[in-house]
Amino acid sequence: MLNIYNQGNRQDEDVSPKSKKVETPAKPVDFRTYVDPTGELRSKELGRGIWLVSHRVWIYRLIILVLVLLNVFLWLTGLIKWGIFFVEGQAQTRMLQQLAGFPSYIAMNKRLAPEEIQILDPIILPGGVDKYDVIAEITNLNNRFVVQLEYSFLINGSSTDKGKAIILPNETRPIAVLGLNGYEGGEVVTVVEKIRWTRLNAHVVADPQAWQEERLNFAASNFVFTPATVGSGASANTLAFNLLNNSPFNYVEAQFYIGLYNGPDNLVGLSPLTIKNFNSLSTHQIDIRNFVRNLQVSEIKLYPLINVYDKEAYRVSTP
Repeated sequence: MLNIYNQGNRQDEDVSPKSKKVETPAKPVDFRTYVDPTGELRSKELGRGIWLVSHRVWIYRLIILVLVLLNVFLWLTGLIKWGIFFVEGQAQTRMLQQLAGFPSYIAMNKRLAPEEIQILDPIILPGGVDKYDVIAEITNLNNRFVVQLEYSFLINGSSTDKGKAIILPNETRPIAVLGLNGYEGGEVVTVVEKIRWTRLNAHVVADPQAWQEERLNFAASNFVFTPATVGSGASANTLAFNLLNNSPFNYVEAQFYIGLYNGPDNLVGLSPLTIKNFNSLSTHQIDIRNFVRNLQVSEIKLYPLINVYDKEAYRVSTP
């Protein structure tokens, strides 16, 4: 029954059956197929622009992440470097101090360089009839250096002839210019030049002193001095003695200075002596004549002038 009091009952409402509309989903737009009618915008550019806009937050976060990682890497690298610096700083400081404390090579070379030779003031001695000798004592203070040199003497500003000498390690011996004419007094100066040092090889010569003592083992015996006396008929002083080569070596030419002494340290003359083919354990009878007037000799001393470090000084014995 129709309720006339119900406001919801509208007689004028169309109550006829109606069909329900079904909405279909919209198709996605494919920008790859989009064609700009003006030709100014290509579909690829449009696609890249849309991708950048849609992913701008992700790109921003990626950039921030890269910057953070780079910052962390730089800080870690700096901290590691500073840590190494502080840990190794003291060691480097000590090393620099040690380097700064190394001795100067110049000073080291000076210590390794040979000591200068020592030469006593020259003396003038009679050398014969109207002759005189100039003699100086020279010393090589070095243990492992042989010195070769040239020398001369200045007498009142005039130079004598030059002589040559080889001074062995720790050797003291005379150098001389003999038989000069007419000394009239004045200052005498020793001039040494062309000095050449030779360092001995320790692998070849372990002990230079023992090397020299073994090779320069000469002995003088039966020394007799006979002075020239008025009325004796002798015009010269005579020095006679036996000279023994007590070393195990044979020498091609053995040269000596024979120091003439009137007392232990009073040198009164110097005589040269040369013996050729001086063989081991051989003895030579020496007879030296000296023409110095009023000469008195109580003893002699041998000064060998042999370079025992020169192979040419030795001779090979033949059967």
